[in-house]
Amino acid sequence: MITSVPSRETTLRVARHLHLWPPQTLSTLTRSNPLNPMLQNLSKPSRNPTNSNHSRTPIRRLLCLDLGTRYIGLSVSDDNFNAALPLEPLSRLNGLKAIEAKQHLRTLMSGESWDKANIDKDFERKNGSTFISDEHLIYQLSKLIYRYNVFGLVIGMPLNLRNELDSLHNYAVEFAAQLHNQLKVNFPQRDLSPLWQDERFTTVTARKRLKEVGIKRSEIGEKIYRTMIDSMAAQIILQDFIKHMRLIIQQEEHNLNLSHRNLPR
Repeated sequence: MITSVPSRETTLRVARHLHLWPPQTLSTLTRSNPLNPMLQNLSKPSRNPTNSNHSRTPIRRLLCLDLGTRYIGLSVSDDNFNAALPLEPLSRLNGLKAIEAKQHLRTLMSGESWDKANIDKDFERKNGSTFISDEHLIYQLSKLIYRYNVFGLVIGMPLNLRNELDSLHNYAVEFAAQLHNQLKVNFPQRDLSPLWQDERFTTVTARKRLKEVGIKRSEIGEKIYRTMIDSMAAQIILQDFIKHMRLIIQQEEHNLNLSHRNLPR
């Protein structure tokens, strides 16, 4: 069964890695201590109890990828996990015309089984250029993960309107597996397993938002417009995941409150 959001167990596991759940003071609570005050700041990363910026625990963040045909849209969570912030996307192209790249990718992704290396070599012979290697893209993503202290990786799940996997699925799953395997080597202390989040309508929503603020494709050019769309799509995907995670945490908070009320006095 295809699910459009991570499970409750997976979401709580990520929340623990991000120091959002459970609250550090939970183990010290007694029957006379109400739970509510201790749980009010669950949406904020835990930090060392000090005013020194140098000794403060670095904020752990989420990074989101929107795997497109021409660019990988990127977004990172803010300090308090209240919003997602767009980053400059990574280009997947190395001198290719956009329409040629799109046609090539559709061919590459259409079958259930395909030899990516042979397809790329054939395309390179015909066009004199090819995609930037997945290894280089993973290297660039690893630098971002280190820079932003990322402890959770969200990836847009390609689904169609019938809740079925679309033609981008093969590439997305293979790239995510490659990325995860390399990140286990680069960051062995972090759990950066892919968190699949529904990406449907994110591109449409991004276009509407640009239109609402008066940004037109004809005025800024196709390339800039495309990169803005991909970054905003990643931002929307990550915002949806943050909303989902905060809802799960609130539900757990509610359950803890009920458990506390039922304790014998």
